Amino acid sequence: MLIEVYIRELRYRIFYVLISFLFSFFILYLYCDNLILVLCKPLISNEIKRLIFTDLMEGFISHIRLSILTAILINVPFLLSQIFIFIRPGLFKYEKKFVVKLFIWIVVLFITGLYVNYNFLLPNIWKFFLSFQNDFYFDFGINLEAKLLDYINISIRTLLIINTCFQLPVFIVILSKFRLIRLTTLFKN
Repeated sequence: MLIEVYIRELRYRIFYVLISFLFSFFILYLYCDNLILVLCKPLISNEIKRLIFTDLMEGFISHIRLSILTAILINVPFLLSQIFIFIRPGLFKYEKKFVVKLFIWIVVLFITGLYVNYNFLLPNIWKFFLSFQNDFYFDFGINLEAKLLDYINISIRTLLIINTCFQLPVFIVILSKFRLIRLTTLFKN
C-alpha cells in the first residue's frame, strides 16, 4: 500500500512538470518569432541581417525545435523543485539542507551559464566564423548565407556544452559527498 502512495505522488509530480512544459511550449511557439530575434542578437551584431531556410519544412521545424528546447530550459528550475518535493519526505534534516543548497547552486550556475553563453561565447563564435568571409576580387567573394536551423543547432549545442561545464562543481560536490572522489586528490592534481 505504501508503494502506491509514492507512485501516485510521482505521477502527480510528472503530470505537473508535463503541464508546465506544454503550457510553456505553446506560449513560446506563439512568440517564436520574437524568440528567434532574441537568439539571433549575437549574429545580428556581427553584420548578418537575415537567416535563410532551404527546405520546405525547415522554418516550421526550426520554430518547433526552438520552442521545445526553450520550454525545457525554462522548466529546469520547476523540474528540480518537483524532484525535491518528491524526495523531501525521505530525507533527514541535514540532507534536506544539503539538497536545497545544491539545487540553488544548480539553478545559479545554470543561469550563469546561459548568460555567459549568450553574451560572451556566441558573439565571439560568430565573429570567428564570419572572419572567413572575404572578397577576393571585384565581385567574387565568400559570404555567409546562414541557415536558421543550423544557427539554432549551433546555439543549442554551445549552450548545452557550456552549461555542462558550469555544472561540474556540482558534480564534484556530489561525488565527494558520496566519497567517490576526495578533495585532496583534486587539490594534488
